[in-house]
Order: sequence, then structure tokens, then C-alpha cells
Amino acid sequence: MCTLYQYQNRRPDDNQILNELGLKKVPFIYLTATKKMSKIREGIIPEVQTFRSRQTEKPKKQALFGDVIKGWVKQEYRSEVAGGLEENTILVRTLEEIVTKDEKLLEVLKKDRASILQTLKELAVKKIDLTIGFPQDLQETFLDPALENLLPDIQKQFYYNLRSEGKFLFEELALEFIDNKFINKFGESIKIVMEGFTFFTPLQKHFVKVCLKNRVEVSFLVPNNPEQMKGFEIIQRTYSGLPGLKRIFIVTKVISDYVDLQHLQKQIFSTQHVPFSSETNHVSLQQYPNREQELLAILKMIDKCLIEGYAPSDIAIVMRRKSEFLFRLSDLLQMHPINYNGEQIKLPVSPRMLLLTPVGRFVLTLYEIWKDNQLYLEADQFETLIGSGWLGAKHQDLTPKFRAVKYQFFNECNSKEDWMGVLDSLIPLCRNRRSHGRLSIGILDQRMIKAWKEVINLLDQVCSKLFSTEDGAIGEHIDRLQEQLKGIIPDDLRQSERFILEKIMDVFQQLVDEYTIDLNSEEFSRTLHALVSDKNKDDVDDTDNNDPLELKVYSPETIDGVHEKVVIYLGVDNQHVPAMYSESWPFYKDDRDEHLEKERYMFLTVLRAAKEHLYLTFSLQDANRSFQPSAYLKRILEITNSNLVKFTVEDILDMENAPTIPNMPAAIPATRSVYDLIELAHYGLCPARYRLELLHLEARLYRMEWQLQFVAQGEWLNQIFQRLQQESDKIRKKNEREIKQYLIETISVVEPDVRGLFPALSPITWHGIKNKVRKQLIDYHFKIRGPHLTGVRGSSLEVFTVMNDEEETIDIEFEVPNYWETTRFDVPILDAELHSEWLLPSDPENNEEGFLSIDDIQLFPSLGSAVSWWRSTISGYFHKQNGVNIKQKHIQEALAVFDDAPEYILEWISGIENNKFPKNPGTHCNKCPVRLECLGIVIENEEVSDI
Repeated sequence: MCTLYQYQNRRPDDNQILNELGLKKVPFIYLTATKKMSKIREGIIPEVQTFRSRQTEKPKKQALFGDVIKGWVKQEYRSEVAGGLEENTILVRTLEEIVTKDEKLLEVLKKDRASILQTLKELAVKKIDLTIGFPQDLQETFLDPALENLLPDIQKQFYYNLRSEGKFLFEELALEFIDNKFINKFGESIKIVMEGFTFFTPLQKHFVKVCLKNRVEVSFLVPNNPEQMKGFEIIQRTYSGLPGLKRIFIVTKVISDYVDLQHLQKQIFSTQHVPFSSETNHVSLQQYPNREQELLAILKMIDKCLIEGYAPSDIAIVMRRKSEFLFRLSDLLQMHPINYNGEQIKLPVSPRMLLLTPVGRFVLTLYEIWKDNQLYLEADQFETLIGSGWLGAKHQDLTPKFRAVKYQFFNECNSKEDWMGVLDSLIPLCRNRRSHGRLSIGILDQRMIKAWKEVINLLDQVCSKLFSTEDGAIGEHIDRLQEQLKGIIPDDLRQSERFILEKIMDVFQQLVDEYTIDLNSEEFSRTLHALVSDKNKDDVDDTDNNDPLELKVYSPETIDGVHEKVVIYLGVDNQHVPAMYSESWPFYKDDRDEHLEKERYMFLTVLRAAKEHLYLTFSLQDANRSFQPSAYLKRILEITNSNLVKFTVEDILDMENAPTIPNMPAAIPATRSVYDLIELAHYGLCPARYRLELLHLEARLYRMEWQLQFVAQGEWLNQIFQRLQQESDKIRKKNEREIKQYLIETISVVEPDVRGLFPALSPITWHGIKNKVRKQLIDYHFKIRGPHLTGVRGSSLEVFTVMNDEEETIDIEFEVPNYWETTRFDVPILDAELHSEWLLPSDPENNEEGFLSIDDIQLFPSLGSAVSWWRSTISGYFHKQNGVNIKQKHIQEALAVFDDAPEYILEWISGIENNKFPKNPGTHCNKCPVRLECLGIVIENEEVSDI
């Protein structure tokens, strides 16, 4: 006999369950679908469900279905159940033994090992042995012909490898126990209670089937409301096939005492929803321009709740894919601490997930940088290692310096010889402090080079010892790792890193308890990575430490049946809610309808969890991903008769990786008698950028790979013009055809020196740069000036004067790197500046004319207009100096810009001297070197949205 007990409102309390289900005088087993519900029902869990998870832990009552069955299996069988990490290791060994000739196929199967392992488990539950043939229904749904041929051998070899280690799949022994031991152990009079099972796994379905076959009474307890059919449709699907099912409704208290929240919880997914007639005060829907703003807003919500009298344990944060959100939110909480009763609140983080912190990633990365018995270290990995803090504060503080030069020098380094070669080549360049413009090489010194060489030698030494041993128990690998790690811990390791280091050592000790098979170094590395790559960690990593300072974090699945005073559901967008449907593999099964039913139910569980306040938030952008609001939010807006609150910021660029937001101190007003034309043009484009580059000289450097391509192009042209200047007499002696050939040859002559300055750029990148240089030099310059060309002359510093209202003169300087000497007049060559300073092609288009006004300052609307003004001012100056014919339109336009220039120059100088540095956001922000610094700074007098 089976009975489905249903409730429409709040979850029944323990006494109500004991009374309604008649459990007070009969023996029973209590099983739950989630760990959280197991903890909630701890008071009514019978003693027969007391188990010890690990030898080092005290026995405790458990109700989670898998934990209970596993506990009984361990009691009944001496055979060892393989742990999840051990299953992964044995499966990889199996794949390597079966697929020996096709490396690509092997790598594909290794990446899909989670799906293959799940398939093997499902076959075990169904008792299907593929070595005697495929059942027809399975064969017809197989999606991968290659795997279809291999799967029987994989299954056979996998079980052989398991037995060789004295291990069994949990599913094997669980089936054996359920079929042959369960009834004998507890008798037919035992009563089974299963709470919160929205759907059944194959093993759970088999357990129910065996119980009913043996006339064991089974009671199910789930929420349900017939008037919300769409929301509870999955409940109907799950329980409709049970024979002789009796349905009973239990009357419970309402979830919320607030009518607006109560109305939403009862109307969502109803057949004909009725809009709420009054003002909604306890349901809030909020939209943010980017994820960083959304997460910061959530911290403000939490702070507000604490001020209003809530405790941290009253607040539940719900998120899909915790790995995507939780650490970012935790990082922001560290940067913006929130106190409760004088102590800082915190987020729950599984100890294993500490391996994803910078300190933890040091360990993971160590096992990634050794290939073919030698160091194989990429630039990003080197940055991770020195930035982790494990090597001490000295190396950690040099991380921004390395990041600034990474793409120019180290991006192509792999072997120890590569690294040492590049580092040695930099030593001569670090012995003087000559200006390198916006190139990051100017920040290097010999101290940094020496420190980085020490790190390379240290990594080579440590890895050679880690990978020098044969197979061994996981404890041996951990002892060896700990020995090496303790040997390199410096005296200047920061306290915060020491704390995480101690926690990670505890995780290693847990591995010793859970892992008994021997491993080689590569398998140990894979095991460490598997700790943080478990696809199901969102469901199983719920931690509840009863810490009064700890916020509660749930997924929609784990909050099912839970009620909290404040619920904040973040990331409620069209890609997370509902979650995207994943096609089944390797067997095809069309579960789209069931998937949507589950998603509607999971969304409903979040809404039903809120007792006093419900916040639903989403963002429009996260890094390079764009989002729209979830389709479910539209329903809520209709039901609650409320509005979506849309928050905006002045600079709508994504704040990914933005630093802490400090208040900038006021700049000290100063007057100068000399300004550079190019710095004024930068101020005219964005005063905030101008100021930041003065305050943070390193930030002005071009350090990204795409920026360096422009800079390298400018440097190539600069060296060409320098050489042409030195050999200018050769040009005078050649005809037009010979000059063209000479220019083409010069491109190749200077190429080695240019490449030497940017050794990390790839050959493909250099091929593109060379084509652009040739096109610029031959197809543009030579095409226009070839017939009149007589030579190239060197740079000159030019000055013109403007006069302010106090009749003080101010010199405006600009340097022209080179000039074309022609039979008509000398022409300034500004190509190198266009590339190296402005990151623009030689002939930028300017589609925007005029100025815009911000803070009473006339500013350029775009990068192209700023560069056009700068070039035209220089051209107008020379035209005026040379007295050329002004009938040509472009000359007239340049002269007009030069004549008007003093008005704008004086306005910008006044703005600089009077501390006016507003932001001028626009498309030019995409090429701004201080973009991230700008996103993290509040300029004085700038209004910031209160989010």
C-alpha cells in the first residue's frame, strides 16, 4: 500500500508528521530527497539510520536516501564501495586500456567520462550486461557509433579493474541489499516515509518497487496544489504510475503572513491567475546592467536586512550553478565587509572549494606544468602561481608587473629554456630608465627579473620531485606534496594565505580517508582537479555549520521544502531560470517536457521558501555574455501588479574584475607654462582618463595582446623611418621604381629588431602586422608621395603659444618623429604616434563632428574626432608656417582647426588647473588602458546610483 500525503502551504512540522502518518507507535524508516531536509527532520529520524561518514567522525543520524542506503550497504557487506573519485580514476584507466590507437577519441571520452560513468551506473541498476548484447530499446537510441562499439568492452574492463582493487559500484551493492537484505533486516511491518521526492532516480524507483512488491507500506510527503497545475505538474508525472496510490491532503499553516507574498505563492503557475489588487511591498524584482552591480546590490540588500533586525541565518541566497556566483560574491564580501553584532558575516564555502582560491590554485597548477618529464609552463600559469601568495608577499606583489609585460614578452614561453632565454634577454633593457612610451617594458627592473628566475628554478625543482616516484597510496602522494609545499613556504607568507593553507591541508587528510587505491602522479593530479569539478556539487555541497554569522546558500533543488524569512534569488535570467536543456548522451531520450516541468517546480520552490521578503534579481551582461529576464518574471509582474526596478550606472561597461571602489582625493591645483598637444587631446577626449594616467602611471601602459599589435605596427614603422632617415641620400639617387623596391626591402631589414621587442607575439600575428605595415608604407604613403619623394628627415620639437585671460602665455609643444622630404614641402609623418599612442590605423575615419559638453567642458564625442583634431592642428600649424596654397579644401579645414585650437586648449587647461575631471563614456572606452581603474573609482562630485 502506498499513500501520497500532500500539503498546499507550509511544510508540516515533526509532530504533525508523526500524527498524520501514524508513526508514533510503529517502526519506520524516514528518507529525504535533500541533505537540508535530512537535517530539518533530525528529531524524528530513527536510530537505525545512524551512521559514521568517516572513521574520524562521530556517528550521526542521516535521512538522505543515498547516505542511508550506503550506510546499510557498508554494514552488511565487507566489500568496499568505490568512492566517486575512485570511480573516476578507474574509469580513466579503463578508457586508456581500451582506446589505445586513437588519441583524439581517447581525449573526447575522458572529457565525457562523467556521462559514461553515469551510463555504467544506470546499466548496473537495470542489471544490463552489454557483453551479451544490447537490448533493442537501447540500441535504437544510441547516439554515438564509436562509443556503441566500445561500450561493452568498457563495461567489462571497468568491472574487472574495480574487482582488481577490491571495489564495487555503490549501485551494485545497493541493488543486492534492496533485493535480498532489506526486507530480512527490517521485516514487512516496517513503514517507509519518503519526503520531498519530486522525481525518482532509477535506484529510488527500484527501492519503491521492491517495497510495494513485499507489501511494505510506503508514504510519500510532497507539496502540491491542484490549482497550480503547471507548477506541480512534475509531481503528477512522478506519482501517477504508482499502483493503488491513495492521496491525502494535510492542512498546514500559511507560508507567509504577508498578503502580497501569500498571493504570489498561491497564484504563480495557476490556470487563471488573478492580479494582486494592492501595493506589493514584500516582493521585489530588480534588473542590473552587469553581474558585478547585481552582486554588489545583493550585499546592500543583506546589509539592509541586518539593519532592520534580521540575523544572518534568516537570509537565504539562492543561485543556479554556485561555482559561477558564490566565489565572486564571497570576494566582494571580503572587499566590502558587513558586520553583525560587531563581527563580520560570511558565506559558507566547502573546504574542497578552497582549492579554487588563488592559494588553492597554486596546488592545482603545480600538477599541470610538468609534461614529458620537464617543465611546461605557460604565462597564465606563471601568473597564477606568483599571484597565489603561496610564494610570499614579494612575489605576489610583483604579479601586476608581470601581467603588464606578459603579452609582450612571455606569451610564447613554455619550457624552462624559453623562460630563462627571455628573462636573460631583458636584463640589458632593465639597466637604464629610458622612456619606452606606453610600452610596459619601462616598469621592469633587474630585481623583478632575478625574482622570476628564482621562481622558474624553484618550480622545476619541486615538480621534478613530485613526478619522480612510482605508484603509491594517496597518502604517500599527499605526504610528498606537503613536504614540498612546506619547503617553499616563505617567511613573508601573508596571514590570510596561511589560514587557507591550513584548511587545504585538512582537505588532503580527508582524501586519505576516502581514497584507498594506489595512484601515479598524473592520477593524483586528476583527483585534485576532480575535487572542484564535480558537476553535482551544487546539490551536495550544502554546508550548514550552525554558525550565527553565516548566511545560507541554496540551489533551487536544495531549498525545496525549506522556509526562510528573507530569500534572495540571483541570476533569474533567461539562461539560468529555467536552466538550459541538455541533450542526453550517449542514449537519446526526449525529456524536454519533463525538464520544463522540473524547472517550473524548482522556481516555485524558491518562491514558496520566502516567509517575509522575496528578492529576484538578474543582470543584462556578465563579461561577454548577454541576458534577458527570465520568462517567469513576466508572470510575477502580472500577478503582483508591480514593476521591474531597473538600476543603471553612468558607465554601463561591464565591471568584470573591477577593483575596490575608493573615493579619490582631490587633486592639488597647479599651473604650468608648458603643455603637450597630445596630452591636451587626451584630456579633451576624457578628463577622467587623463587624471588616472597621471595618478597611476603603470595603468597607462598598453599591455594587452590586441593593444600590442598596434604598438608593434607603430614601432615597425618608426624603425623604418629611422633607417630611411639614416640612408636618406639613397632615396635621392633612385627613381620612383627603385624607391618603392628600397622601401619594401627596408621593411624586412628592420623586422628582426622589431620582433625582438615583442617576442611573445605569435607568427600569425606577425604575418598580419607585416601586411599592414606594407600596405601603409607602399599603398598609402608611397602611392601619394612617391613621385615627389626626395628623402626623410628626423624629428623636431615644435612649439606654438596661446594666451589666457590673464594675458599669460602658455607654450604648447608637440614632437613630429619624422618628415617626408618632397619636391614641394616637408610632410609630418605621424603614423607611429597613431599606432603607439592612439591605437588607430594610419587614416582613421571620423564620422562625428563637433563637441559635447560635460561639466561645462567641451569634449570630443569619439576617439576618431580627438585624433582628427590633433592631426589637423599639427597640419594647420605647418601649413601656416610654410605659407602653402590655401585653396585646397583639406588645407583650409586644417587651418580652421588650428585657428580655433587656442579656444579649446585654454578651456582644457583651465579644467586641468581647476580640478575638473569628469568621465566621458563612449566607444573609446574599449581602447582605454585605464578602463578597469576607471570602473572602480568614484570621481568627486560624480553621482553614483544607490543600489
